[in-house]
Amino acid sequence: ERGIRPTEGGQIKIVFIPLKTSIQAKIGIQHHRCDESARRKTRFGQSRRQQRDIGRHRIGKVVVDAVSVGFHRSFDFEVMTRAATAVQRGARLIGTNDDATYPTPDGPIPGGGAILASIAVASGVSPIVAGKPHVPMADLVRHLLGDVVDHAVMVGDRPSTDGLFAQRLGCAYAQVWSGVTPARSAVSPTPSFEGDDLEAIAEQLLDR
Repeated sequence: ERGIRPTEGGQIKIVFIPLKTSIQAKIGIQHHRCDESARRKTRFGQSRRQQRDIGRHRIGKVVVDAVSVGFHRSFDFEVMTRAATAVQRGARLIGTNDDATYPTPDGPIPGGGAILASIAVASGVSPIVAGKPHVPMADLVRHLLGDVVDHAVMVGDRPSTDGLFAQRLGCAYAQVWSGVTPARSAVSPTPSFEGDDLEAIAEQLLDR
């Protein structure tokens, strides 16, 4: 907000995609996949109880349809064991993202992708990733924004996710140096804009 003004006679449309979109995309995957499994299997005349159990896998008394993995600080060996066991028994493995690290004021720490990787290796199953730069997130953003995507600028600090996501959407990429990527380092894909933070990018866009 600070220092951002529209040009005379111009119009600014700023759309913020909240972080929960990766969760929305993940939920969409779960519902779609479970519904597809149910539609396929109910054609063969199972009982109602069998139909209710389609896509479900039991760990003790708990019924597991999918193992959904995101970043959290309480992950431990017991959680990894329960998650990997459910996946080995047929539950779907879905991650909100596959970021190896997570930025903090004291430097990067292991991210959601590191947690996801441990479960994938332990279970021997490749995950479906809902977040950037993967297809589920791109589909969700196109659904939310429509034609605005064609003129959008994807702003991010991580070329391996944000930059590739811009490529997948077919829009420009703006690199900010306020996150995990060392300032002024060579990055790929090559950004159309770069700046110290979001405000610096916004000023460049307004000056065009």
